[in-house]
Order: sequence, then C-alpha cells, then structure tokens
Amino acid sequence: MNRSRGALALLLVVGVVVAGFGNVARAAPPPPLPGPTGGEALQLAASPIAPGAQGSLSVGLANPLSGNWTGVVVTLNVYGEGSPGSLRNVSAGASWAPQFTLGGTSSTWANLSVASLPSGGSRGFAVGVTVPASAPVATYFVRTQLSFQMGGDSFLLRSRGFFSAALWQEATEASNGTPTLNLTRLNVSGVTPDGSIPVAPSPQNPWIWGLLAGAAGLGVAGFYVARREMRGPTSGTRPRSRWK
Repeated sequence: MNRSRGALALLLVVGVVVAGFGNVARAAPPPPLPGPTGGEALQLAASPIAPGAQGSLSVGLANPLSGNWTGVVVTLNVYGEGSPGSLRNVSAGASWAPQFTLGGTSSTWANLSVASLPSGGSRGFAVGVTVPASAPVATYFVRTQLSFQMGGDSFLLRSRGFFSAALWQEATEASNGTPTLNLTRLNVSGVTPDGSIPVAPSPQNPWIWGLLAGAAGLGVAGFYVARREMRGPTSGTRPRSRWK
C-alpha cells in the first residue's frame, strides 16, 4: 500500500512539473501598442542600384508614442526577389542577392541598435548595400522587425514578410471579407512596413557614351561651330519602393 501511495505521489509531482514546462512554452504574446499599429515607427527607401555597384538603404525610425523607448533594435532582412505575386526566396547565404554592409561585414541580415529614443524622437540611418555583379535585375524585398522596451513592457513589431500568406490572410481578413488586423494571431505588438531594394541596369551608361561620341565629333569638325541641344534617351519607368 505504501509503495502504491509513493508511486501515485511521484506521478502527481511529475505531472505538475510537466504542466509547468508546458506553461513556460506557451509564453504570453507581446502587448499591443498603446496607439498607432507600427507603420508610423519605421520607414525604408532606396534608389535603384546596378548589379556590381553599391548604394544605400535609408531607414527612418520614429517614436510616435507617449512613452520613452529603451533597448531599441531594428532588424532588416532581404527575404525575396521578384514581384509580390511571384517571390523567389532569398536564403541566408544567398551570395547573388543584395548584401547589407555594416561594420566591415556583408549579409542579407542587418541589426541597428539604439540605446534610447524619447517620445516624439527620431533617428535616421543610411545602411550600405552592395549588389553582386551576378544579381538578377529585379526588386528585392526587405522585411523589418522592431523591438523595444517601454514602461516595463517588451514590444515586438514585424512586417508582412515574416508571415506566411495563409497566416497573413487569416489575421487581416474577417470571415465576411472585411479588412481587420488581429495582432494576437500574428503574435506581435504591431506591424511595420516591408521595404524594397530595386536592382536595375545603370541608366547613365548609354547617355555618357553618347555624350563622349558627340564631343569627339565636334572636335573633328572644329572648323565650324554647331549648336545643338543634346538630350539623353528617354528612360523607362524607374522601379520604386514597394510598401505593404
């Protein structure tokens, strides 16, 4: 009888321990932002960069909330190439995709840290971008993450690129088809925008060669003066940053 009671007590203790570990695994989601949903906190912009060239990604960080932020970290990741409806995944070691250059290292991931940001404050960054010569001409999408502490709480914001298409639709579209935003389903405090890096052939090269050829022609025919209006060729539509 004593052995049976001892075994029962042991089973109860094990059950309590297992249940405790289960509660630890199911951590509470981060609290929602007490104000804007996150789009006002982070903005990205980049001009077209040619394969084999260098450029930069402008990152604007702002605190639109009433409290001060501490331990601020902005995470950037080049995660896709193509168009919104047809994306090719960019893996962490993809050497053909644009690379962020920070602190002498190059990667498709980058972290920007700010010790504190007061209410109403803002910071700007210019993150170096190197485009390999082998990079296909396309638009490369950048997902963003923002984390910080405020008032004793830890907040986490992520952009569309961190979620699958099914989860995003489930969290942003109600059963009747009307738009919504279920932050609990996404397990975030708010949503930041995706950014993009357009990779396109340099529009300057044809114009420069045309100008040099024109100058050489004028030098050969220097015995008379010709006045012309020189215009560069009309370029196509410039790729623009895509916001979600």
